[in-house]
Amino acid sequence: MLKDIKVLIIGSFAALFLTACDKSINSPDFNVSTDANTYKKGATVTFNISGNPDVIKFYSGEQGKKYEFSKRDSLKGKLLLQFSTFAQNAGAQENSLKILYSTDFKGAYTAAGIGAATWNDLTQKATLSTGTDNVPSGQIDLTSLVPAKGPVYFAFKKRDEQSTTQKPRAWTIRSFQLNLMNEADSYLYPVTDLTTAGWTAIDVLNSTYRWAINLTATPPSLSIGGGNINSAANEDWLISKVLYPNSIKPDPAIPVKGVDTKVTSYAYTFPNPGVYKVVFVASNMTLKNQVEVVKELELTITDQ
Repeated sequence: MLKDIKVLIIGSFAALFLTACDKSINSPDFNVSTDANTYKKGATVTFNISGNPDVIKFYSGEQGKKYEFSKRDSLKGKLLLQFSTFAQNAGAQENSLKILYSTDFKGAYTAAGIGAATWNDLTQKATLSTGTDNVPSGQIDLTSLVPAKGPVYFAFKKRDEQSTTQKPRAWTIRSFQLNLMNEADSYLYPVTDLTTAGWTAIDVLNSTYRWAINLTATPPSLSIGGGNINSAANEDWLISKVLYPNSIKPDPAIPVKGVDTKVTSYAYTFPNPGVYKVVFVASNMTLKNQVEVVKELELTITDQ
């Protein structure tokens, strides 16, 4: 009982201490500078750091690493799809693979769930393999077709008919990229790709052949076998997870310093020429409060 009282007393003092700290948090004493304003690409830029804030974060100003986009989680842009395919069994059944999308699929990965949704066919907008491996589809602009906020699902559908003269094709999907392009600077923000699209295989007709999801292979792929002359009709679907096209991840910071460390400099290399707005964010923090100081520098990186 006495031990419990001691723990309670200690805990109470700790809570009072933390509360006091929260009330007295100070703005970080922090500054950063460089020895020059211009550097060659590939050269090491040393940032001289003074002060000792709890945490320091760094934004280089490169694409995807900008402080002004550190809280942005959506973007209005151009939605672009591309993928690549490999069709085997040349001279076999044509038009057996389709690429589709749905904005009203309810996430029921069953034959009934597929049938209850509206599926829009994109196949005519794509170039598919006729026997050559890794054939690019070409870039498909979905901006006017898919609602920017989603939701949207993508699907590959393989349908083979029973035939006494033509063998069903085997298909392999080699790549899949859905990107959102910022039209202001043509920068591509990835929405999803082959390995992150969350594919689910659904057997609709004839379980002999099914989609195989080979995402841990090198290289990754999605594949399904063909069949033989007079094989029974077959239908299989491969459907992505739900996607929200204009939802993007905020630009991340690079951690420079944590609470338990002290730094006096930070080195970084810019691989490409340009003018960069470099930002350091220094913070002092407690459990409940945080005070930040933002320092900006403009650096010019030259080709030579």
